[in-house]
Amino acid sequence: MKLKVIVILAICAAVIAASVAAITMSGSSTSWLESAVATEVENGVTVIRPHVATDGILYLDLCFSLAGLSDDELADAAFLAEALGELATENYGTMELRNELDGRLGGFWVSAESYQTGPRLVAHVSALESRKEDALRLLKEVLLKTRFDDAQAVARLRTQRRERLERQARSSGREFA
Repeated sequence: MKLKVIVILAICAAVIAASVAAITMSGSSTSWLESAVATEVENGVTVIRPHVATDGILYLDLCFSLAGLSDDELADAAFLAEALGELATENYGTMELRNELDGRLGGFWVSAESYQTGPRLVAHVSALESRKEDALRLLKEVLLKTRFDDAQAVARLRTQRRERLERQARSSGREFA
């Protein structure tokens, strides 16, 4: 199990480090395709910027391709995505990181999602424009410095995830069937 987690971590690190699919910034609940969009390539990364009034709020989505992963690896990537922001990092303990994310950002989450173009790891941050540097600093901290070596914390998150999925299956059994 430990070797499998290390392999998945290496895959996710490679995805994060080398496979940036897009950076998007938006400020509307409507699709960004419905508004005028500026697309450019900056340092080999496609940047999509919808021209939408955001009332001083920054919305940032980083999308990393998970193409080429097996179904089992995608399931592990989904778990690891959920763990980002819930585990300690090199510079923050678990509670300290949670306080930083909650106190400085409007929203933060990482998830594995399926798109027509393939599976993606998506890191989402929203924050006041005046907190842009905090948002980028914390995003980098979580994506690149999360400590997956705390076996107890990882096991606790796995147990919580399994229990949550079991509750969902019991309450919405027909949807799972």
